[in-house]
Amino acid sequence: MKAVFLRNRSGATAVEFAMVAPLVLYSVVALLDVSRYVMTSQALEAGVDRAARVAMVSSADSAAEATEDSLRAVVLEYAFSPDAAPSVSAVWDDGGAKAVGSTVTITATQGFTTFAPYLDGVLGTIEQSRSTVVIS
Repeated sequence: MKAVFLRNRSGATAVEFAMVAPLVLYSVVALLDVSRYVMTSQALEAGVDRAARVAMVSSADSAAEATEDSLRAVVLEYAFSPDAAPSVSAVWDDGGAKAVGSTVTITATQGFTTFAPYLDGVLGTIEQSRSTVVIS
């Protein structure tokens, strides 16, 4: 009876699948998380770049002066997140006078929540900054 049981291989495939399936599933979830992270980072970078362009041509002398709120709105048009909206700040080096020739630093920071709990330490906060924009 013992010899018959040892030769029976009918459940081998199920056992192998049970051993490999969690690894494959974790790999797929990790790939999705990394893809979402890169996509969110790229969208945030595009929003900061667009806000920098708006700030470049919007001096205090122009018809539509750039404010921190208007630049935040530009970043939010590009950035998307199922978790929360990014925090956006704009700082002018001349104390907010926004004169021609001054620079503005636009910083956007966004938290990122992963599907896989083991990636929380690897994929965290996304920060995009553009600091060398000269107002013309």
